[in-house]
Amino acid sequence: MLRGDIRTSGFLSGRNMTGVAPERVVAMVAFPFVLLTYTMTALHADLSVVNGRPIMPDVPEYLLTILTGGNGLYLAGKISRRT
Repeated sequence: MLRGDIRTSGFLSGRNMTGVAPERVVAMVAFPFVLLTYTMTALHADLSVVNGRPIMPDVPEYLLTILTGGNGLYLAGKISRRT
């Protein structure tokens, strides 16, 4: 992207490039938020060791809900715009 090999213009617009597609904005916000929040949770967690290997903490239920909801909104937007 920095060298210009990957086109980034119109990344958030729909197929006909008329404006910003809300489902793409939701996907661009929800996934990085969930990833960042889980990373912060894992960094502050006391990792238990099983068979000599550390075990990552479980993903909190609210993060799964945000991720599932964001992906559901993305798919709903894609299905509703299909013509």
